[in-house]
Amino acid sequence: MRGLFIVIEGLDGSGKSTEARLLARWMRRRGIDVILTREPGGTRVGRALRRMLLAGPPLDSLSELLLYLADRREHVRQVIEPALRAGRSVISERFCASTAAYQGYGRGLDLGLIDRLNKQAVGRLRPDLTMVLDLPPDKAQTRLTNKHRDRLESQGPEFHRRVAKGYRALARKSRDVCIVPASGTRQEVFARVKQMVEDLIERRGGVR
Repeated sequence: MRGLFIVIEGLDGSGKSTEARLLARWMRRRGIDVILTREPGGTRVGRALRRMLLAGPPLDSLSELLLYLADRREHVRQVIEPALRAGRSVISERFCASTAAYQGYGRGLDLGLIDRLNKQAVGRLRPDLTMVLDLPPDKAQTRLTNKHRDRLESQGPEFHRRVAKGYRALARKSRDVCIVPASGTRQEVFARVKQMVEDLIERRGGVR
Protein backbone atom coordinates (compact mmCIF):
# COMPACT_ATOMS: atom_id res chain seq x y z
CA MET A 1 0.00 0.00 0.00
CA ARG A 2 1.26 3.47 -0.89
CA GLY A 3 2.12 5.57 2.13
CA LEU A 4 0.43 8.86 3.00
CA PHE A 5 1.86 12.16 1.81
CA ILE A 6 1.00 14.87 4.35
CA VAL A 7 2.11 18.50 4.10
CA ILE A 8 2.13 21.05 6.92
CA GLU A 9 2.05 24.67 5.79
CA GLY A 10 1.74 28.10 7.34
CA LEU A 11 3.47 31.36 8.11
CA ASP A 12 6.90 31.37 9.71
CA GLY A 13 6.19 31.21 13.42
CA SER A 14 2.94 29.27 13.03
CA GLY A 15 4.37 26.10 14.61
CA LYS A 16 4.98 23.90 11.57
CA SER A 17 8.13 22.20 12.86
CA THR A 18 6.63 21.47 16.27
CA GLU A 19 3.42 20.03 14.87
CA ALA A 20 5.27 18.01 12.22
CA ARG A 21 7.45 16.40 14.91
CA LEU A 22 4.43 15.64 17.10
CA LEU A 23 2.60 14.11 14.15
CA ALA A 24 5.56 11.95 13.13
CA ARG A 25 5.94 10.69 16.71
CA TRP A 26 2.23 9.88 16.95
CA MET A 27 2.21 8.03 13.62
CA ARG A 28 5.27 5.97 14.57
CA ARG A 29 3.61 4.98 17.83
CA ARG A 30 0.74 3.67 15.72
CA GLY A 31 3.21 1.55 13.81
CA ILE A 32 3.25 3.71 10.69
CA ASP A 33 6.61 3.94 8.90
CA VAL A 34 7.02 7.68 8.34
CA ILE A 35 9.78 10.08 7.35
CA LEU A 36 9.89 13.76 8.25
CA THR A 37 11.32 16.20 5.73
CA ARG A 38 11.11 19.85 4.72
CA GLU A 39 11.40 22.41 1.96
CA PRO A 40 13.72 23.94 1.19
CA GLY A 41 16.49 21.63 2.33
CA GLY A 42 15.25 18.05 2.14
CA THR A 43 18.20 16.91 0.01
CA ARG A 44 21.91 17.69 -0.22
CA VAL A 45 21.21 20.00 -3.15
CA GLY A 46 18.28 21.43 -1.23
CA ARG A 47 20.44 22.32 1.76
CA ALA A 48 22.72 24.36 -0.48
CA LEU A 49 19.70 26.05 -2.06
CA ARG A 50 18.22 26.73 1.38
CA ARG A 51 21.34 28.68 2.36
CA MET A 52 21.11 30.71 -0.85
CA LEU A 53 17.39 31.37 -0.48
CA LEU A 54 17.21 32.24 3.21
CA ALA A 55 20.63 33.62 4.07
CA GLY A 56 22.18 34.64 0.77
CA PRO A 57 22.22 37.99 -1.05
CA PRO A 58 18.99 39.60 -2.30
CA LEU A 59 17.35 37.80 -5.20
CA ASP A 60 15.03 38.82 -8.00
CA SER A 61 11.56 37.39 -7.31
CA LEU A 62 11.61 35.17 -10.40
CA SER A 63 15.08 33.87 -9.53
CA GLU A 64 13.81 33.08 -6.03
CA LEU A 65 10.85 31.19 -7.48
CA LEU A 66 13.03 29.09 -9.78
CA LEU A 67 15.40 28.14 -6.95
CA TYR A 68 12.48 26.97 -4.81
CA LEU A 69 11.25 24.88 -7.72
CA ALA A 70 14.69 23.36 -8.26
CA ASP A 71 14.71 22.38 -4.59
CA ARG A 72 11.23 20.87 -4.94
CA ARG A 73 12.11 18.87 -8.03
CA GLU A 74 15.09 17.23 -6.31
CA HIS A 75 13.06 16.72 -3.13
CA VAL A 76 10.35 14.86 -5.05
CA ARG A 77 12.81 12.85 -7.09
CA GLN A 78 15.24 11.88 -4.33
CA VAL A 79 13.09 11.71 -1.18
CA ILE A 80 9.31 11.82 -1.49
CA GLU A 81 8.56 9.54 -4.44
CA PRO A 82 11.04 6.79 -3.42
CA ALA A 83 9.59 6.75 0.11
CA LEU A 84 6.00 6.54 -1.11
CA ARG A 85 6.83 3.79 -3.60
CA ALA A 86 8.39 1.83 -0.74
CA GLY A 87 5.14 2.11 1.23
CA ARG A 88 6.46 4.70 3.68
CA SER A 89 4.49 7.79 4.67
CA VAL A 90 5.96 11.27 4.30
CA ILE A 91 5.38 14.42 6.35
CA SER A 92 6.82 17.51 4.70
CA GLU A 93 7.08 20.99 6.12
CA ARG A 94 6.05 23.00 3.07
CA PHE A 95 5.33 21.99 -0.51
CA CYS A 96 3.57 23.56 -3.50
CA ALA A 97 1.17 25.72 -1.48
CA SER A 98 4.10 27.62 0.03
CA THR A 99 5.23 28.76 -3.40
CA ALA A 100 1.77 29.98 -4.35
CA ALA A 101 1.37 31.77 -1.00
CA TYR A 102 4.83 33.33 -0.72
CA GLN A 103 5.92 33.92 -4.30
CA GLY A 104 2.42 34.36 -5.72
CA TYR A 105 0.40 36.25 -3.13
CA GLY A 106 3.42 37.57 -1.23
CA ARG A 107 5.76 38.59 -4.07
CA GLY A 108 3.04 39.20 -6.63
CA LEU A 109 4.23 36.73 -9.27
CA ASP A 110 1.69 35.26 -11.68
CA LEU A 111 -0.26 32.45 -10.02
CA GLY A 112 -0.88 30.71 -13.34
CA LEU A 113 2.86 30.59 -14.01
CA ILE A 114 3.53 29.24 -10.52
CA ASP A 115 0.89 26.54 -10.96
CA ARG A 116 2.37 25.43 -14.30
CA LEU A 117 5.91 25.35 -12.96
CA ASN A 118 4.84 23.49 -9.80
CA LYS A 119 3.21 20.83 -11.98
CA GLN A 120 6.41 20.49 -13.99
CA ALA A 121 8.42 20.09 -10.78
CA VAL A 122 6.20 17.46 -9.12
CA GLY A 123 4.68 15.59 -12.07
CA ARG A 124 1.59 13.64 -10.97
CA LEU A 125 2.47 13.74 -7.28
CA ARG A 126 -0.12 15.39 -5.05
CA PRO A 127 -0.35 15.46 -1.25
CA ASP A 128 -3.11 13.39 0.35
CA LEU A 129 -3.60 16.23 2.82
CA THR A 130 -2.23 19.76 3.13
CA MET A 131 -2.84 21.42 6.52
CA VAL A 132 -2.30 25.16 6.82
CA LEU A 133 -1.61 26.27 10.39
CA ASP A 134 -3.57 29.51 10.46
CA LEU A 135 -2.23 32.10 12.87
CA PRO A 136 -2.67 35.88 12.65
CA PRO A 137 0.52 37.35 11.12
CA ASP A 138 1.19 39.60 14.11
CA LYS A 139 1.11 36.60 16.48
CA ALA A 140 3.34 34.57 14.16
CA GLN A 141 5.84 37.43 14.05
CA THR A 142 5.80 37.71 17.84
CA ARG A 143 6.90 34.08 18.09
CA LEU A 144 9.95 34.94 15.97
CA THR A 145 11.05 37.82 18.21
CA ASN A 146 13.95 36.01 19.88
CA LYS A 147 15.44 34.25 16.87
CA HIS A 148 17.71 35.35 14.05
CA ARG A 149 15.35 35.96 11.14
CA ASP A 150 16.05 34.75 7.64
CA ARG A 151 15.34 36.77 4.51
CA LEU A 152 11.66 35.84 4.24
CA GLU A 153 10.97 36.13 7.95
CA SER A 154 12.40 39.66 7.81
CA GLN A 155 9.85 40.91 5.29
CA GLY A 156 7.46 43.58 6.52
CA PRO A 157 4.03 42.93 8.07
CA GLU A 158 2.14 43.67 4.83
CA PHE A 159 4.04 40.88 3.06
CA HIS A 160 3.05 38.37 5.74
CA ARG A 161 -0.57 39.53 5.64
CA ARG A 162 -0.61 38.88 1.89
CA VAL A 163 0.85 35.41 2.44
CA ALA A 164 -1.74 34.58 5.11
CA LYS A 165 -4.51 35.80 2.79
CA GLY A 166 -3.03 33.62 0.05
CA TYR A 167 -3.13 30.48 2.16
CA ARG A 168 -6.79 31.07 2.96
CA ALA A 169 -7.56 31.61 -0.72
CA LEU A 170 -5.82 28.35 -1.61
CA ALA A 171 -7.87 26.50 1.00
CA ARG A 172 -11.10 27.86 -0.49
CA LYS A 173 -10.07 26.67 -3.95
CA SER A 174 -8.95 23.14 -3.06
CA ARG A 175 -10.66 20.52 -0.90
CA ASP A 176 -7.23 18.95 -0.25
CA VAL A 177 -5.97 22.12 1.51
CA CYS A 178 -7.40 22.49 5.02
CA ILE A 179 -7.13 25.38 7.46
CA VAL A 180 -6.14 24.41 11.01
CA PRO A 181 -6.53 27.15 13.65
CA ALA A 182 -3.07 27.49 15.22
CA SER A 183 -3.92 29.57 18.27
CA GLY A 184 -3.62 27.82 21.63
CA THR A 185 -1.05 25.46 23.09
CA ARG A 186 0.90 23.12 20.85
CA GLN A 187 -1.10 20.19 22.25
CA GLU A 188 -4.40 21.92 21.48
CA VAL A 189 -3.23 22.57 17.93
CA PHE A 190 -1.94 19.02 17.63
CA ALA A 191 -5.34 17.64 18.65
CA ARG A 192 -6.77 19.38 15.57
CA VAL A 193 -3.95 18.14 13.34
CA LYS A 194 -4.28 14.58 14.64
CA GLN A 195 -8.03 14.55 14.04
CA MET A 196 -7.53 15.48 10.40
CA VAL A 197 -4.95 12.74 9.93
CA GLU A 198 -7.13 10.19 11.70
CA ASP A 199 -9.97 11.10 9.33
CA LEU A 200 -7.62 10.67 6.36
CA ILE A 201 -6.44 7.25 7.58
CA GLU A 202 -10.06 6.15 8.04
CA ARG A 203 -10.95 7.28 4.52
CA ARG A 204 -7.95 5.39 3.19
CA GLY A 205 -8.95 2.26 5.04
CA GLY A 206 -5.75 2.23 7.11
CA VAL A 207 -2.08 2.68 6.43
CA ARG A 208 0.94 0.68 7.43
